Amino acid sequence: MSEPYETQESLIHIARFRAAVRIGDEQIERGETGPYSKELMEQIGQRAVQHAKQGKKIDNPAVLP
Repeated sequence: MSEPYETQESLIHIARFRAAVRIGDEQIERGETGPYSKELMEQIGQRAVQHAKQGKKIDNPAVLP
């Protein structure tokens, strides 16, 4: 551990975050992205609300609380 306040759990979260960023960078390099827009954010928000109402759990280790 590089800092005394960092826990093993926080180091795991940092590693997962960095890996996700690396994957995203690679997707950008390959042109595998879509435009960011207000409509896209609304769709994502609506889907999240629907899933919450349906009681669906988030089963993705990349999503951190």
